[in-house]
This record gives sequence, C-alpha cells and structure tokens, in this order.
Amino acid sequence: MMRALLVALALLFFGGVVGTASPASAETHWRHYGADHAYTSKAAAKADAANVFIRAGWPPEVARQMQTKMSTTAPERIELRKGDRLDFMRSGPRGLWRNVLVDFVSPTNMNITAPADRWSIVVDGVTYVAILPDVCNNLAGIQSGQTQDPCVYAKIKTRDVDHHAQVALFGDFTAEELAACPPSWQGPGTGVDSSTFNPDGYQPITDCEERPCDWTAVLRAVELPLELSGSFLVSEGHFVVRVPRRVAETDELRLVFCLTDDEGRTTLGMGIHAAEYNEIADGVKLATIWQDQSSVRADYRDSTILWWRWTPESRQYAAN
Repeated sequence: MMRALLVALALLFFGGVVGTASPASAETHWRHYGADHAYTSKAAAKADAANVFIRAGWPPEVARQMQTKMSTTAPERIELRKGDRLDFMRSGPRGLWRNVLVDFVSPTNMNITAPADRWSIVVDGVTYVAILPDVCNNLAGIQSGQTQDPCVYAKIKTRDVDHHAQVALFGDFTAEELAACPPSWQGPGTGVDSSTFNPDGYQPITDCEERPCDWTAVLRAVELPLELSGSFLVSEGHFVVRVPRRVAETDELRLVFCLTDDEGRTTLGMGIHAAEYNEIADGVKLATIWQDQSSVRADYRDSTILWWRWTPESRQYAAN
C-alpha cells in the first residue's frame, strides 16, 4: 500500500515531457512525466489530434480517421514504461518531440509507469497508434508495418530558354542518409502536363565542369555548410529532384535550386524550407517551385512562397 502511494505521488510530481532538443534523427528522452502539459484535458487533446498527426507526417485522411475513432470508441488502457518508444509526442504550447524514448527518472527501488489511453487503426497495411497519457495529456503516436520512404522530392517547371539546372545541399548530412537516398533527378516528366515520373528513372546528381551558379550568397544567408552540389541539362517541362528525407523535417538542412538560361543568366533561390514540403500521398512529401506567383495552384497558395520570378504585386523572388 505504501509503495503504491509513493508511486502515485511520484507520478504527480514528475508528470510531463522534458527532454533535450535534438535533430529529427536523434533520440529524445522523456524523463519527467507531467511537467510540461500539452493540453488541459483529454477532450482538448482529442480536439487537436488530427492537426498533430498531420504535423507528425501521417496522411491527412488517416489523421482524421484516428481523431474520429478517439472521439467515438473506448480506448485500450495501457501503461508506458521505461524503454518504450514513441515516434512523436506533443508537449508544452507547441512542442512536437520525435523519436522519443521513455526514460523516466525514478526514485531508488521504484518503477514509474504512465497510465494512458490507446487507439489503433490499420490503413493500407500500415498500423497507426495514438496514445494519450493521463495527467499530462501529451498526445503521442506510433506508425509501423511499412518502411518509410527515405527520400523527399522537389519539382521545378523549366521554360524553353532554360538550359542548365544546378542544385546544392546545405547542412550536415549523415553518410547513412545519403547512402539511403543518393541525391538524384529526372525529367522532363511525361503525360499531358509533363508531371508523371518513373520511380526507377532517377539519375545521380553529379558535378560538372560548367559552374554557372555562385553559392556565396546562399552560404552567407543560410549559415550552413555546403554538403554537395551538382547539375544537369534541362529543357522545357517539369523536372524532379530526390534528396534525403530529413530536409523536410528541419531547416538545419536545405535544398537550393539555380537555373541558367541560354544566355548564361541565372535565377537563384535561397533554399526550400522544411514547411514547404507538402504531403501528397502515403507519406510522400513534395515541394514545388512554380514559375511565378500567378501560376501557383489554388490549393498551394496558402502554404508556399516558392516561385522563380517576381510579379509586381509580390515583389519577391522564389524559394526565399
């Protein structure tokens, strides 16, 4: 009885999520249960659940389906223990921790567990799990059953006068993620709008003797090291570049495009931010650079400022 009372007191004292900020690929330790509440109640957490799941990378239709189940179906009761792992967890006003290891700080000879509600759904062979701990209401999730695409994609529309595309990756990439997704390209695409691409049709981005683009201004602006750069010839149509997935998860990594026309003039951006990658289907993320502001498709207009050429009303360049 006394031990149960001590555990209950420990839960109330330690509650919440406390960790050390880390890159998306690193591990975050959940040490204190209840110290950094994300929501004031389970009802508030459920009301925001779809937004959290989409932010964490779940497909929107899956996120909404899970939110509905959480609101209409009784949960399974579980206890989170030291050593358990979560793909993500909300904490505080806006925090979203990733790759979370449950690593509770425990008094001597005591094991702290976190009682929680659990729901799961299976969509297209992938199991999605939502977890809502008592006390802190720090909504969490796990996804399993399908290997995540190690790459994300960026698409550009080139004109008939565009001759040469050069791309650069800025930031500290690991050898493992570059090996899992070697930077590559293909195009122009096929189909009516030249936006259909062959999953097996990518070619490595390689360096070349022609260096039309000067990355000095980008280095100064983003304050990140240049990891690699390469180039390929372009014609009119859509071209797509494939790079390691983490560029869509942190602004500490950046993909930058530069186009050169037939007369040697360059159009240079400052890089695609992580928030500019849109989920298009089954976890696939794509950033699109448009020709100008007026050509941005209606469903992208509130989520992107990526366009190559400024218009009088915008007075700004693409890929800012």
